[in-house]
Amino acid sequence: MKLLYKTGLTFALAASFNMAFAEPERPSHSREGHPPPPEAIEACAGLNAGEAVYFVTRRGHEIEATCQYIEEEQLLVAVPNNPKPKRRD
Repeated sequence: MKLLYKTGLTFALAASFNMAFAEPERPSHSREGHPPPPEAIEACAGLNAGEAVYFVTRRGHEIEATCQYIEEEQLLVAVPNNPKPKRRD
């Protein structure tokens, strides 16, 4: 009986440890895991998928983009034509 109790206690502690340190589930948003910036959404307001646009980022960079419908977000968003390459850490 003691062995069964210890086994159950060990399992419960291990499960609670995993849940305590597990990364919280986040909405998928975009491919990189971040929601589209408001500027990208505003740039396509009133337009159709496939239309060319540009928008200015919060840092003042002008981005050439194309409006695309993002299914996960159910939004029409300006997707950069030449996205920045990902940094290697």
